[in-house]
Amino acid sequence: MFFPLDPKSLTCQKYNPTRVSTPGGTIGYGGSLMAGYSIAAPGGYMIAARTLEMWDTFGTKPGFTAEKPWLLRPFDKVRFFKVTIEEYDSMARDYFAGRYRWQISPSTFDFQKTVKVMDRAQTDPDIIEFKRRQREASEEQEAVENMLYAEWATEAGSSEAVGEEQLATEDDNTVIIPSPMAASLWKIEIKEGDIIEEGQVVAVLEAMKMEVKVLAPKEAKGCQVRKIARGTQTVVNAGDALFILSKPDEK
Repeated sequence: MFFPLDPKSLTCQKYNPTRVSTPGGTIGYGGSLMAGYSIAAPGGYMIAARTLEMWDTFGTKPGFTAEKPWLLRPFDKVRFFKVTIEEYDSMARDYFAGRYRWQISPSTFDFQKTVKVMDRAQTDPDIIEFKRRQREASEEQEAVENMLYAEWATEAGSSEAVGEEQLATEDDNTVIIPSPMAASLWKIEIKEGDIIEEGQVVAVLEAMKMEVKVLAPKEAKGCQVRKIARGTQTVVNAGDALFILSKPDEK
């Protein structure tokens, strides 16, 4: 995590749901802080820029050791430089080939000086005006997001209502595949009318930046998908019905 030393720092919300993959070296905003993705990983910070990866598992590249496979330490001061795409691509090739050398020089982090800068910003008219405009923009964006969320919640509620209505017809001929956990339903891998095999991937959930595959249980083998009870991008709880299946006719 990076703490901005400039009082005129950006503030951004995190994505929800998060990305399943973020390139290593990505710099992103979350709230008033910045995050550096040391390696490729899921994440939800608002992408702002790209630098090089900051982790070397085996510690063989310049700037890393086997005992210290990470680049940065607490209270390190970091400065970013603007480069062209061609320059970045060249540096990235050198980095992965083990030829790139970081520009590292000794310096002192003056904590008291930094606190004084932040304190003075509280009464600086220019900073106060910046914060006011920033707050107004955040409120406008929040209103838009609340409207979009209300639309999504209405659609999600309709999807859930269909599922609950279908559950009311549950009988001995019905097999239900539930959600194993609270998560977001990211992908549906089957459709109505499909015949299910035991162990088949029927859906993929997203929770805590991880993908969780939902597998068809033993009792679902040979069953036909009667109804998809939840739509993609809906939030489900543990035990909520995802799919309603019909058992095969016994002959």
